[in-house]
Amino acid sequence: MNEQLRFLRKAVEGKGRADQVAVFSDSGTIGGSEDLILDSKGKLLNLRKAVVTEAPQDGKVYGRANAGWREVKGGATVIGGGTGDGDGDGEGGDGTQGPPGPQGPQGIQGPQGVQGIQGPQGVPGPEGIQGPTGNTGATGAVGPQGEAGADGSAYGAALNYMFNTATVPPPAAGGVRLNHATQNLATAIYLNYITNDTLAINLKNYFLARVKVGDTFYIQDKDAPTKWQLYELTGAFVDNSTYVTLPVTWRSGGSAITGTPRVIMSRETAASAMSEAPNDGVAYARKSQAWAPAFVQLTQAAYDALGTKDPNTLYVIIA
Repeated sequence: MNEQLRFLRKAVEGKGRADQVAVFSDSGTIGGSEDLILDSKGKLLNLRKAVVTEAPQDGKVYGRANAGWREVKGGATVIGGGTGDGDGDGEGGDGTQGPPGPQGPQGIQGPQGVQGIQGPQGVPGPEGIQGPTGNTGATGAVGPQGEAGADGSAYGAALNYMFNTATVPPPAAGGVRLNHATQNLATAIYLNYITNDTLAINLKNYFLARVKVGDTFYIQDKDAPTKWQLYELTGAFVDNSTYVTLPVTWRSGGSAITGTPRVIMSRETAASAMSEAPNDGVAYARKSQAWAPAFVQLTQAAYDALGTKDPNTLYVIIA
């Protein structure tokens, strides 16, 4: 059976006749071949001769008949040519097979196949080494000045005294005692004006000028910090020349102070009432015990017109 080559037609740019086979030139263009053409029945011709394919490669013997390969059965006689009646009209047999034709042109590239499914994720790689430490950043701008702190003289330093379990005055120089043996029930502190420091201090003027109702007094065993008591001054103190009587109320405490140990004593002033900052949408901060704008918004021209700039004021330039 004659094998026919079929070509799929696809619109590509090139020149040629309808019976010509399209081939690629050396320059990569496509055009019709004068050597390879198709006859009216669609058979491929090379140099105007039919292209003969090889006989089947299955070990059998084949012969050509009617433009096709036919198996030669056992006992068949292959005749080299037909017999005539003397007029030379006998039909000759098939001639020998011609040489293989030239290789046909490469077909056009088929469409790209669909993308395959994504493979599984690989195992994470090892962690990389730590990079070098970056450079130190630039120093930020200085922030606005904070609120002024309370007067340091409003807080008494921790002073040394000797505690005495006696519950009646007067205390000796450098001594302090309570008016009740149960320390959280004491309602008065007897405190000598002279401290028990190496360089003793007389606190009389300090008491007369600073101490007021609402102040708190902290007493602690100097060598046993778990033993301490805190009292609040609830009335005007009484000056007894060498010592002071402080009317107090117990506020909190740890273990009781026992025996006659060395104690430290300090005073904290009652907090004074502070007014609210102006409610006008401007941010305020405390300055010199008063409210002052935390920053000032002004134009560049207004800022340039200022004679002296306050180094404690943050100026914000606006358009």
